[in-house]
Amino acid sequence: MSKTPKYVLMTAAKDEADFIGLVIESVAKQTLKPIQYVIVDDGSKDSTEAIIRQWVAKTDFVRLKTKAQTGARNFGSKVVALKAAQEEIQGLDFEFIGCLDADITLPPDYYESIIRRMRENPKLGIASGLCLQKSGGDWIRIMTNRRHVPGAMQFFRRACFEQIGGYERVTVAGVDSLAEIKARMRGWETRSFEDIFAYHHKPIGSATGGKLKTAYRRGMTDYLLGKHPLYVLAKCVRRVAARPYFADSAAHLSGFFSLWLKRKPMDVSPEVCRYVRHEGLQALKHTLCHGQRPG
Repeated sequence: MSKTPKYVLMTAAKDEADFIGLVIESVAKQTLKPIQYVIVDDGSKDSTEAIIRQWVAKTDFVRLKTKAQTGARNFGSKVVALKAAQEEIQGLDFEFIGCLDADITLPPDYYESIIRRMRENPKLGIASGLCLQKSGGDWIRIMTNRRHVPGAMQFFRRACFEQIGGYERVTVAGVDSLAEIKARMRGWETRSFEDIFAYHHKPIGSATGGKLKTAYRRGMTDYLLGKHPLYVLAKCVRRVAARPYFADSAAHLSGFFSLWLKRKPMDVSPEVCRYVRHEGLQALKHTLCHGQRPG
């Protein structure tokens, strides 16, 4: 890879002692290391901070920033923590910036592979691999629309990140989805690559109260991001066979229509809402014409 690319990473960690050491170790083993990796300890009560400090002492690129206790874990506090991380990287010279959750580990060539793909496509603003989730003794793929980049490991071209204003606080969830929407509105492409993998160690929904509560929140998020009811309905129909059967889709729809019926204010502007609905209906139309599922 010509002209060694420079990138920085950010992680918001709260009570992640079980995994944060593994996460940092996987970053330290990258074939292409970040010039700086800022980890914000968001008021942890366990040994998270102590583990990070150990890595600060034995590496030249890991940085620790501590934040006062902010209460329960939520997506709003994550955004505040990442904003704090951004303050630490101001003035650095880099081409890419990544957000990495505190329970995601990576193969050694992960960032080198992602950066190669992004350099091949100058329009690619946000990218990632796919998540593998532990199920029993096996790692299984968490399938997603190829245009969706999981928030747990979003990797931005710096120009894209700065153009969209970084991460924006939301009411429930969808910080990562809103970043993607804003990027595509400005002409950037977003993409997750099916041949590049990362490993998600924590069970899905464990941070938000279980699978059904997570599905309910997902429905609320779809409403707050301005998604069209027909698109949401189609997305839920295709998920009826997902475990827990029917219940996941029912919870998702309940979350969406609980806010839709109340006409709650959305997290996005009318301009963004129009874009989201147009994009969703176009995807639905493509599905009906070509038989591919909406994301």
